[in-house]
Amino acid sequence: MTSSDHPRRTGPADDFDDDYTGARYEDEAMALANKGRGRQPPRPGGSRSYTRKTPAGSQAQPRGQTRSERLQADVMAAYGRQFLLAPTDGGPHLPAMAVGRRLDCVVGDHVTYRQADSGPSAIESVAPRRNQVRRRDAFREKIIAANVDQAAVLISGYPAFDEALLMRLLLGLTAEDIPVLVLVTKQDLSQSFEQVQARTRVYESLGYPMLPISALKDPASLEPVQERLVGKRTVLLGQSGMGKSTLLNALVPTASQQTNEISTALSSGRHTTTFSRAFILPDGQSWLIDTPGFQQFELAHLSRWQLLHAMPEFRPYLGQCRFNDCQHHDEPGCAIRDAAERGDIDPHRYELFQQLVDYD
Repeated sequence: MTSSDHPRRTGPADDFDDDYTGARYEDEAMALANKGRGRQPPRPGGSRSYTRKTPAGSQAQPRGQTRSERLQADVMAAYGRQFLLAPTDGGPHLPAMAVGRRLDCVVGDHVTYRQADSGPSAIESVAPRRNQVRRRDAFREKIIAANVDQAAVLISGYPAFDEALLMRLLLGLTAEDIPVLVLVTKQDLSQSFEQVQARTRVYESLGYPMLPISALKDPASLEPVQERLVGKRTVLLGQSGMGKSTLLNALVPTASQQTNEISTALSSGRHTTTFSRAFILPDGQSWLIDTPGFQQFELAHLSRWQLLHAMPEFRPYLGQCRFNDCQHHDEPGCAIRDAAERGDIDPHRYELFQQLVDYD
Protein backbone atom coordinates (compact mmCIF):
# COMPACT_ATOMS: atom_id res chain seq x y z
CA MET A 1 0.00 0.00 0.00
CA THR A 2 1.41 3.40 -0.91
CA SER A 3 1.12 6.50 1.18
CA SER A 4 -1.60 7.74 -1.15
CA ASP A 5 -3.75 4.76 -0.13
CA HIS A 6 -4.05 6.01 3.41
CA PRO A 7 -7.13 8.05 4.31
CA ARG A 8 -6.38 11.76 4.41
CA ARG A 9 -7.69 14.43 6.76
CA THR A 10 -9.84 16.92 4.97
CA GLY A 11 -11.37 18.88 7.86
CA PRO A 12 -10.88 20.07 11.43
CA ALA A 13 -9.21 17.66 13.83
CA ASP A 14 -12.31 17.60 16.04
CA ASP A 15 -14.25 15.80 13.27
CA PHE A 16 -11.88 12.85 12.96
CA ASP A 17 -10.74 9.78 14.79
CA ASP A 18 -6.92 9.74 14.96
CA ASP A 19 -6.83 5.94 14.94
CA TYR A 20 -5.77 5.16 11.35
CA THR A 21 -2.90 3.33 9.68
CA GLY A 22 0.32 5.34 9.76
CA ALA A 23 -0.81 7.70 12.49
CA ARG A 24 2.14 6.73 14.68
CA TYR A 25 4.63 7.64 11.95
CA GLU A 26 2.93 10.96 11.41
CA ASP A 27 3.52 11.70 15.07
CA GLU A 28 7.17 10.75 14.76
CA ALA A 29 7.64 13.02 11.75
CA MET A 30 6.08 15.92 13.62
CA ALA A 31 8.29 15.25 16.60
CA LEU A 32 11.35 15.26 14.36
CA ALA A 33 10.34 18.53 12.70
CA ASN A 34 9.19 20.39 15.76
CA LYS A 35 11.31 19.14 18.61
CA GLY A 36 14.48 17.90 16.94
CA ARG A 37 14.56 14.77 19.05
CA GLY A 38 14.81 12.29 16.20
CA ARG A 39 12.64 9.27 15.69
CA GLN A 40 11.07 7.99 18.89
CA PRO A 41 10.26 4.34 19.49
CA PRO A 42 6.64 3.22 19.48
CA ARG A 43 4.91 3.22 22.84
CA PRO A 44 4.53 -0.15 24.56
CA GLY A 45 1.61 -2.12 23.21
CA GLY A 46 1.34 0.00 20.10
CA SER A 47 -0.87 2.56 21.85
CA ARG A 48 -0.73 6.16 20.76
CA SER A 49 -1.77 9.23 22.67
CA TYR A 50 -2.28 12.70 21.34
CA THR A 51 -2.42 15.92 23.34
CA ARG A 52 -4.82 18.71 22.61
CA LYS A 53 -3.83 22.13 23.86
CA THR A 54 -6.40 24.16 25.79
CA PRO A 55 -6.11 27.67 27.22
CA ALA A 56 -5.63 26.16 30.66
CA GLY A 57 -3.58 23.06 29.85
CA SER A 58 -3.91 19.92 27.80
CA GLN A 59 -5.76 16.65 27.77
CA ALA A 60 -4.42 13.32 26.54
CA GLN A 61 -6.65 10.67 25.06
CA PRO A 62 -5.69 7.04 24.27
CA ARG A 63 -5.64 5.60 20.79
CA GLY A 64 -8.94 4.16 19.68
CA GLN A 65 -11.02 6.35 22.01
CA THR A 66 -13.00 8.89 20.02
CA ARG A 67 -13.45 12.35 21.38
CA SER A 68 -16.83 13.23 22.85
CA GLU A 69 -18.76 16.30 21.86
CA ARG A 70 -18.12 19.59 23.65
CA LEU A 71 -21.04 20.37 25.95
CA GLN A 72 -22.11 23.31 28.10
CA ALA A 73 -22.92 23.34 31.81
CA ASP A 74 -23.05 25.49 34.93
CA VAL A 75 -20.99 24.73 38.02
CA MET A 76 -23.24 23.76 40.93
CA ALA A 77 -20.59 22.94 43.54
CA ALA A 78 -16.83 23.30 43.89
CA TYR A 79 -14.64 21.33 46.28
CA GLY A 80 -10.93 21.70 45.64
CA ARG A 81 -10.37 20.56 42.06
CA GLN A 82 -13.65 18.64 41.94
CA PHE A 83 -16.87 20.11 40.59
CA LEU A 84 -20.52 19.23 40.10
CA LEU A 85 -22.02 20.34 36.79
CA ALA A 86 -25.60 21.05 35.76
CA PRO A 87 -25.75 20.49 31.96
CA THR A 88 -27.60 23.20 30.09
CA ASP A 89 -29.56 20.55 28.20
CA GLY A 90 -31.24 19.55 31.45
CA GLY A 91 -29.50 16.23 31.95
CA PRO A 92 -28.47 14.78 35.32
CA HIS A 93 -25.75 16.50 37.35
CA LEU A 94 -22.23 15.26 36.59
CA PRO A 95 -18.98 15.16 38.59
CA ALA A 96 -16.10 16.81 36.75
CA MET A 97 -12.49 17.90 37.07
CA ALA A 98 -10.72 20.86 35.46
CA VAL A 99 -8.14 20.29 32.73
CA GLY A 100 -4.83 21.89 33.71
CA ARG A 101 -3.82 23.62 36.89
CA ARG A 102 -4.50 27.11 35.61
CA LEU A 103 -8.16 26.46 34.91
CA ASP A 104 -10.11 27.41 38.02
CA CYS A 105 -13.89 27.18 38.39
CA VAL A 106 -16.31 28.44 41.00
CA VAL A 107 -20.02 27.98 41.62
CA GLY A 108 -22.00 29.85 38.97
CA ASP A 109 -19.39 29.55 36.22
CA HIS A 110 -20.57 28.59 32.73
CA VAL A 111 -18.16 25.99 31.37
CA THR A 112 -17.42 23.84 28.34
CA TYR A 113 -16.73 20.18 29.09
CA ARG A 114 -16.40 16.75 27.52
CA GLN A 115 -18.33 13.91 29.07
CA ALA A 116 -16.32 10.82 29.95
CA ASP A 117 -17.46 7.23 29.44
CA SER A 118 -16.41 6.53 33.01
CA GLY A 119 -15.14 8.72 35.80
CA PRO A 120 -15.45 12.51 36.00
CA SER A 121 -15.99 14.68 32.95
CA ALA A 122 -13.28 17.12 31.83
CA ILE A 123 -13.85 20.88 32.06
CA GLU A 124 -11.93 22.52 29.22
CA SER A 125 -12.82 26.22 29.44
CA VAL A 126 -14.70 28.79 31.50
CA ALA A 127 -16.79 31.54 29.93
CA PRO A 128 -16.06 35.17 30.90
CA ARG A 129 -17.76 36.14 34.16
CA ARG A 130 -20.19 39.05 34.34
CA ASN A 131 -19.44 39.44 38.05
CA GLN A 132 -17.79 37.57 40.89
CA VAL A 133 -17.90 37.58 44.67
CA ARG A 134 -14.31 37.68 45.81
CA ARG A 135 -12.06 38.55 48.71
CA ARG A 136 -8.36 39.20 48.55
CA ASP A 137 -5.60 39.98 51.02
CA ALA A 138 -1.98 40.85 50.26
CA PHE A 139 -1.10 37.24 49.43
CA ARG A 140 -4.01 35.41 47.87
CA GLU A 141 -7.46 35.74 46.36
CA LYS A 142 -10.58 33.70 47.01
CA ILE A 143 -13.45 33.77 44.50
CA ILE A 144 -16.59 32.56 46.24
CA ALA A 145 -19.15 32.57 43.40
CA ALA A 146 -19.70 34.07 39.96
CA ASN A 147 -22.49 35.22 37.62
CA VAL A 148 -24.99 35.88 40.41
CA ASP A 149 -28.09 38.06 40.17
CA GLN A 150 -28.04 39.25 43.76
CA ALA A 151 -26.53 38.66 47.18
CA ALA A 152 -28.41 38.06 50.43
CA VAL A 153 -26.31 39.17 53.40
CA LEU A 154 -27.31 37.93 56.84
CA ILE A 155 -26.86 39.92 60.06
CA SER A 156 -28.12 39.30 63.56
CA GLY A 157 -28.15 40.84 67.02
CA TYR A 158 -27.21 37.55 68.65
CA PRO A 159 -24.42 36.93 68.22
CA ALA A 160 -23.84 40.58 67.41
CA PHE A 161 -22.86 41.20 63.81
CA ASP A 162 -19.61 42.95 62.97
CA GLU A 163 -20.51 46.19 61.18
CA ALA A 164 -16.99 46.61 59.81
CA LEU A 165 -17.32 43.17 58.20
CA LEU A 166 -20.78 44.06 56.87
CA MET A 167 -19.43 47.24 55.32
CA ARG A 168 -16.59 45.36 53.64
CA LEU A 169 -19.07 42.88 52.20
CA LEU A 170 -21.27 45.65 50.84
CA LEU A 171 -18.30 47.49 49.34
CA GLY A 172 -17.06 44.36 47.57
CA LEU A 173 -20.51 43.57 46.20
CA THR A 174 -21.21 47.15 45.13
CA ALA A 175 -17.89 47.30 43.28
CA GLU A 176 -19.07 44.28 41.23
CA ASP A 177 -22.53 45.82 40.62
CA ILE A 178 -24.22 42.99 42.51
CA PRO A 179 -27.56 44.03 44.08
CA VAL A 180 -27.72 43.39 47.82
CA LEU A 181 -30.53 42.25 50.09
CA VAL A 182 -29.82 42.40 53.84
CA LEU A 183 -31.67 39.84 55.98
CA VAL A 184 -31.92 40.64 59.68
CA THR A 185 -32.29 37.21 61.28
CA LYS A 186 -33.63 36.09 64.67
CA GLN A 187 -36.20 38.86 64.99
CA ASP A 188 -37.94 36.72 67.62
CA LEU A 189 -35.12 37.64 70.04
CA SER A 190 -36.62 41.05 70.79
CA GLN A 191 -33.80 42.55 72.85
CA SER A 192 -31.04 41.77 70.38
CA PHE A 193 -33.29 42.70 67.45
CA GLU A 194 -33.89 46.16 68.89
CA GLN A 195 -30.15 46.69 69.21
CA VAL A 196 -29.70 45.96 65.52
CA GLN A 197 -32.59 48.11 64.33
CA ALA A 198 -30.84 51.42 65.03
CA ARG A 199 -28.02 50.48 62.65
CA THR A 200 -30.22 48.85 60.03
CA ARG A 201 -32.10 52.15 59.58
CA VAL A 202 -28.82 53.75 58.49
CA TYR A 203 -28.31 51.12 55.77
CA GLU A 204 -31.93 51.26 54.71
CA SER A 205 -31.57 55.02 54.17
CA LEU A 206 -28.65 54.26 51.83
CA GLY A 207 -30.85 52.11 49.61
CA TYR A 208 -30.11 48.63 50.97
CA PRO A 209 -33.35 46.62 51.41
CA MET A 210 -33.57 45.32 54.98
CA LEU A 211 -35.89 42.37 55.68
CA PRO A 212 -36.42 41.16 59.27
CA ILE A 213 -36.97 37.40 59.44
CA SER A 214 -37.28 34.52 61.88
CA ALA A 215 -36.90 31.23 60.05
CA LEU A 216 -37.77 29.14 63.11
CA LYS A 217 -40.50 31.08 64.91
CA ASP A 218 -42.19 33.02 62.11
CA PRO A 219 -42.23 31.20 58.74
CA ALA A 220 -44.51 33.91 57.31
CA SER A 221 -41.62 36.38 57.62
CA LEU A 222 -39.83 34.46 54.85
CA GLU A 223 -42.50 35.20 52.22
CA PRO A 224 -40.97 38.58 51.15
CA VAL A 225 -37.59 36.83 50.87
CA GLN A 226 -39.00 34.01 48.74
CA GLU A 227 -40.58 36.54 46.37
CA ARG A 228 -37.21 38.19 45.80
CA LEU A 229 -35.51 34.86 45.06
CA VAL A 230 -37.79 33.76 42.22
CA GLY A 231 -36.00 33.41 38.89
CA LYS A 232 -32.65 34.54 40.27
CA ARG A 233 -29.33 33.15 41.34
CA THR A 234 -28.73 34.40 44.87
CA VAL A 235 -25.54 33.97 46.86
CA LEU A 236 -26.01 33.68 50.63
CA LEU A 237 -23.30 35.47 52.63
CA GLY A 238 -22.65 36.20 56.28
CA GLN A 239 -20.28 35.80 59.16
CA SER A 240 -20.44 32.62 61.20
CA GLY A 241 -23.42 32.25 63.52
CA MET A 242 -25.87 34.45 61.63
CA GLY A 243 -28.30 31.58 60.94
CA LYS A 244 -27.53 30.72 57.31
CA SER A 245 -28.09 26.99 57.80
CA THR A 246 -31.46 27.56 59.48
CA LEU A 247 -32.56 29.89 56.70
CA LEU A 248 -31.36 27.49 54.00
CA ASN A 249 -33.31 24.57 55.44
CA ALA A 250 -36.43 26.73 55.65
CA LEU A 251 -36.17 27.97 52.06
CA VAL A 252 -35.02 24.68 50.53
CA PRO A 253 -36.97 21.71 51.99
CA THR A 254 -34.74 19.28 50.07
CA ALA A 255 -31.48 20.86 51.28
CA SER A 256 -30.37 17.78 53.23
CA GLN A 257 -31.04 15.49 50.27
CA GLN A 258 -29.23 17.80 47.85
CA THR A 259 -26.30 18.08 50.29
CA ASN A 260 -25.96 14.30 50.42
CA GLU A 261 -26.03 14.04 46.63
CA ILE A 262 -23.34 16.71 46.29
CA SER A 263 -21.18 15.09 48.97
CA THR A 264 -21.44 11.72 47.24
CA ALA A 265 -20.62 13.15 43.81
CA LEU A 266 -17.59 15.09 45.07
CA SER A 267 -16.49 12.52 47.68
CA SER A 268 -16.29 15.40 50.14
CA GLY A 269 -17.64 13.52 53.15
CA ARG A 270 -18.07 15.55 56.29
CA HIS A 271 -16.46 18.65 54.76
CA THR A 272 -19.66 19.75 53.03
CA THR A 273 -19.82 23.00 55.07
CA THR A 274 -16.41 24.18 53.89
CA PHE A 275 -17.20 24.87 50.24
CA SER A 276 -19.78 26.74 48.17
CA ARG A 277 -22.63 24.91 46.48
CA ALA A 278 -25.90 25.85 44.80
CA PHE A 279 -29.29 24.54 45.87
CA ILE A 280 -32.30 24.42 43.56
CA LEU A 281 -35.33 26.17 45.03
CA PRO A 282 -38.78 24.52 44.84
CA ASP A 283 -39.64 26.37 41.61
CA GLY A 284 -36.95 24.26 39.90
CA GLN A 285 -35.21 27.27 38.32
CA SER A 286 -33.93 29.58 41.05
CA TRP A 287 -30.59 29.03 42.76
CA LEU A 288 -29.59 29.70 46.35
CA ILE A 289 -25.80 29.48 46.69
CA ASP A 290 -24.69 28.57 50.19
CA THR A 291 -21.20 29.67 51.22
CA PRO A 292 -19.01 29.01 54.28
CA GLY A 293 -19.27 31.51 57.10
CA PHE A 294 -16.29 33.82 57.56
CA GLN A 295 -14.85 36.31 60.02
CA GLN A 296 -12.85 38.42 57.55
CA PHE A 297 -13.51 39.85 54.12
CA GLU A 298 -10.41 41.54 52.70
CA LEU A 299 -10.60 44.00 49.78
CA ALA A 300 -6.98 44.36 48.69
CA HIS A 301 -8.07 44.08 45.03
CA LEU A 302 -10.02 47.37 45.23
CA SER A 303 -8.34 50.75 44.85
CA ARG A 304 -9.11 53.72 47.08
CA TRP A 305 -11.03 55.25 44.17
CA GLN A 306 -13.20 52.11 43.86
CA LEU A 307 -13.84 52.05 47.60
CA LEU A 308 -14.88 55.72 47.61
CA HIS A 309 -17.36 55.20 44.78
CA ALA A 310 -18.76 52.09 46.48
CA MET A 311 -19.86 54.26 49.45
CA PRO A 312 -23.25 55.62 48.28
CA GLU A 313 -23.29 58.48 50.80
CA PHE A 314 -19.85 59.69 49.63
CA ARG A 315 -20.72 60.06 45.96
CA PRO A 316 -22.49 63.48 46.13
CA TYR A 317 -19.36 64.98 47.74
CA LEU A 318 -16.68 63.52 45.47
CA GLY A 319 -14.84 66.27 43.60
CA GLN A 320 -15.97 68.97 46.04
CA CYS A 321 -12.93 68.92 48.33
CA ARG A 322 -10.50 71.86 48.35
CA PHE A 323 -7.60 69.70 47.19
CA ASN A 324 -7.73 67.33 44.23
CA ASP A 325 -5.61 64.75 46.07
CA CYS A 326 -7.68 64.88 49.26
CA GLN A 327 -7.53 61.63 51.22
CA HIS A 328 -10.74 62.52 53.10
CA HIS A 329 -8.99 62.14 56.42
CA ASP A 330 -7.81 65.31 58.16
CA GLU A 331 -7.18 67.62 55.20
CA PRO A 332 -8.72 71.13 55.43
CA GLY A 333 -11.70 71.68 53.20
CA CYS A 334 -12.62 67.96 52.90
CA ALA A 335 -16.26 67.85 51.81
CA ILE A 336 -16.75 64.25 52.98
CA ARG A 337 -15.33 64.85 56.46
CA ASP A 338 -17.36 68.05 56.81
CA ALA A 339 -20.51 66.13 55.87
CA ALA A 340 -19.73 63.50 58.52
CA GLU A 341 -19.24 66.21 61.15
CA ARG A 342 -22.61 67.76 60.23
CA GLY A 343 -24.31 64.36 60.41
CA ASP A 344 -25.16 64.25 56.70
CA ILE A 345 -22.91 61.16 56.53
CA ASP A 346 -23.18 58.61 59.31
CA PRO A 347 -20.11 59.32 61.52
CA HIS A 348 -19.61 55.66 62.42
CA ARG A 349 -19.51 54.56 58.79
CA TYR A 350 -17.09 57.38 58.02
CA GLU A 351 -14.84 56.18 60.85
CA LEU A 352 -15.06 52.55 59.68
CA PHE A 353 -14.12 53.64 56.17
CA GLN A 354 -11.00 55.40 57.45
CA GLN A 355 -10.00 52.26 59.35
CA LEU A 356 -10.56 50.17 56.23
CA VAL A 357 -8.38 52.26 53.88
CA ASP A 358 -5.67 52.62 56.53
CA TYR A 359 -5.62 48.85 57.08
CA ASP A 360 -5.73 47.80 53.43
